[in-house]
Amino acid sequence: MTSVRRTRATSSFLYTIKGEVGDDADLTRAELGSDAVIQGSGIALEQCSLNQSKIKRASGIQVRLSQLQMVDAANADMERSGWRECEVRESRLTGVKLNSAHIARSVFVECKMNLLQCQMAMLQDVRFEQCDLRGAYFNRSKMAGTVFEGSDLGGADFSSATITGCDFRRAKIDDIRVAPEQMAGVIVTADQALYLARLFGLDIQE
Repeated sequence: MTSVRRTRATSSFLYTIKGEVGDDADLTRAELGSDAVIQGSGIALEQCSLNQSKIKRASGIQVRLSQLQMVDAANADMERSGWRECEVRESRLTGVKLNSAHIARSVFVECKMNLLQCQMAMLQDVRFEQCDLRGAYFNRSKMAGTVFEGSDLGGADFSSATITGCDFRRAKIDDIRVAPEQMAGVIVTADQALYLARLFGLDIQE
């Protein structure tokens, strides 16, 4: 059940949602503001707008064609969730659990995502722009076409992840955990290539 108050919206959205969005909620073209709290399972959001809303627990949530702005989902459990064609901006996602998630054609902009848990996940054409991803875990994930534009990946763990075609240019990659055999097809700058070579223990001499 969804414990919410619905009011007819005057914008392009059908409803404005206030209160708790709970188990099995299915919302389309809904506007959620700072009074909305998502906490439940089996939740689906399509063409929704979340602005300063809170996500506390939403395992398996499915989000499509939606925009999230300044959302607080720190440490939220969103494992096995699905994200398709979404835009997430200036949101607090520290420690959020996205293990076994499927994220496609979505962008995260200026989000605080340090200590993100995104293990055994599927990422397809995902962009992280100016995000804090320090200490993030991407272990055993498949990350085709993922771009880390201007993001901080210091200490991020890519152990056993498939990162062919990922673009690390203009990202900070200090102390990332990655093996040499994973780097085939990865896009980096010359400076990053030199750093990685030294990280892998190569003795570079001129």
